[in-house]
Amino acid sequence: MSKSLLSLAVAAFVLGGCSLIPDYQQPAAPVAGQYPQGPAYSSAQAPSQAAAEQGWKQFFHDPALQQMIQVALENNRDLRVAALNIDAYAAQYRIQRADLFPVVTANGSGSRQRLPADASTSGKAGISSSYSATVGISAYELDLFGRVRSLSEEALQKYFSTEEARRSTQISLVASVANAYLTWQADKELLKLTQDTLGAFEESYKLTARSNEVGVASALDLAQSRTSVENARAQLAKYTRQVAQDENSLVLLLGTGVPANLQAAKPLSDDLLSDVPPGLPSDLLQRRPDILQAEYNLKAANANIGAARAAFFPSISLTANAGTLSPDLSGLFKGVGYLAVLAADQPANLQRRQPARQPGLLENPERHRRGELREVHSNGLPGSRRRPGRPPDLHRAVAGAA
Repeated sequence: MSKSLLSLAVAAFVLGGCSLIPDYQQPAAPVAGQYPQGPAYSSAQAPSQAAAEQGWKQFFHDPALQQMIQVALENNRDLRVAALNIDAYAAQYRIQRADLFPVVTANGSGSRQRLPADASTSGKAGISSSYSATVGISAYELDLFGRVRSLSEEALQKYFSTEEARRSTQISLVASVANAYLTWQADKELLKLTQDTLGAFEESYKLTARSNEVGVASALDLAQSRTSVENARAQLAKYTRQVAQDENSLVLLLGTGVPANLQAAKPLSDDLLSDVPPGLPSDLLQRRPDILQAEYNLKAANANIGAARAAFFPSISLTANAGTLSPDLSGLFKGVGYLAVLAADQPANLQRRQPARQPGLLENPERHRRGELREVHSNGLPGSRRRPGRPPDLHRAVAGAA
């Protein structure tokens, strides 16, 4: 009997190191080995600071925009949900990993019973006592083919994917706040320009009206001047509404109102953004959180394949209990009576043990890489970099109106 148990233990230990997870190979990036060359591309220059190490505070130079982004990071609801998802997946990983270890239970019980004389076989009243203590494990699955470890690895990769999703949400939030802020500032300058233009048209209309009264200007000139004034008023109403909408969109991203102590904003003519030098290696794309999230999801699916393969093989669940019995509490652990039970069970329903397939688990990291490569190539062209929300020739129009 002892040799059989020893053989079973050795076999379980050897098979416990088995894993049916396929060897993961990172897909080769469908990109060129070097940066494109030609007259359309600027010569690559070594950046003074690594692009991946540059934070948003170093990228945005406007103190008002920096304050807006900080407020959004502290109050945005989507970012809070992403952070809570990390805690949820971390707890799920700990739950799944706990299946690798047996659950040990311990119970103790005691009873005392008084038998009256008429119910006793001896004809005398008496008191009987019984005490017991048991310890054991229940339905512990021997992970012979790595099914439990595969599910644990899948939960771990999902946890990593959720962390990258939070980073991606944060980066998207920073970019959205910056776009909304710059659009807000641009529309405010357009509103000011429209107000100045309306004032100039009104003065011109007054002069045309006086000229018409003395017979210098015709009725057609007066009508054209009036049309210019009405068009300017329509543009004024348009940009007034647009500025209000921009502020509402910004408030939605911030998760709170615009700070009352907002710092003075820099004009759009200043250099508000840091320049990203062209010629950076395409390997930097692999550090993007959305690409890392897709790759972690791919690793989780790879681990799920190992769990699905292991489900085709038999599974053994182990149940063991050991305990002691004694009529006296003081003699409970003095060897009065022992009880030991060892049982192994093989579930017959394999369908129950197959891991559930989760929709939307697989993503294509190649799609992310191709899309980001197109952005790198297009943004690397001279003159292709435009600041979000900044209309072209805005300041030239302001200077001309002045």
